[in-house]
Amino acid sequence: MSESVQRRGDEVHKRVADVNEDDIRILLRRTQRLVAAGLRTPSVRYESAHELLIFPWIDGTPGRSALREQLGQPLPDGACVPLSFMDAVFRILAGLHGAAGGELGLQPLDPWRRIDPRLRAQKGRWLYEARLLRVSLAATLATVSAGTQALPVPVHGDFHVGQLVFDATDGGAWLLDLDDLAVGAAESDVANFAAHVVTSDDLHQGDVFGAFAVLVRRLAARYERFASRPCDEDLLRLYGAAALLRRALKLSHQGLSESRLRILLKACEKLANAPLPRT
Repeated sequence: MSESVQRRGDEVHKRVADVNEDDIRILLRRTQRLVAAGLRTPSVRYESAHELLIFPWIDGTPGRSALREQLGQPLPDGACVPLSFMDAVFRILAGLHGAAGGELGLQPLDPWRRIDPRLRAQKGRWLYEARLLRVSLAATLATVSAGTQALPVPVHGDFHVGQLVFDATDGGAWLLDLDDLAVGAAESDVANFAAHVVTSDDLHQGDVFGAFAVLVRRLAARYERFASRPCDEDLLRLYGAAALLRRALKLSHQGLSESRLRILLKACEKLANAPLPRT
């Protein structure tokens, strides 16, 4: 929980001050349709007088805690996420990606929506390098995306282990936080999940680039079992590079050292400029 998200008895209250009420209505309608379609995500209502989104409390284990418990300790190996955990994760993600996107009224995914404001707001000698990387990465991603044949799907937009809760009754996963829903490449969600794991000190400690390359392939293979569609490796690495850039900027704002930041930017650059290494 945080200052903006609090448990109140059998409910979770999320404060959403200064949010356009039209956006709230869209979120409520999308959530309702996804719940009706069978996606395991909490229903939600809006209390306008107090600017609160109200969800039912889910009795279970947060995804991050569940993965930490299974790992036992942060591991330096990109193959560290257990298969059973990945299957639970990608069963629900494939369900979202298989939803009827036309009924949800989604906008195209913007990978730079959280990157560009942070590039403008932060200071540091490394920012020039980060801005150049963003420009070259955007051009490459646009070119590769234009050449793919896969149809866009409803994507979470911020998919990581913290967006899951594992139900105490049956162990199944619930998907949280649909605020960033968009339509785009399925690879964006898979790559974001991998980037988040390898940049979380409580889950992984070691070589970021090498661990991402190993982990994203394993995640893609498990995802494909439920989605019945292959993942494009170029999209995985490019969306992974964008996710690492976003994580670097966020963690820098939270006090990440410049030396560690440069490691993340180097990993991002490698992913942007060359195929995933064979292992």
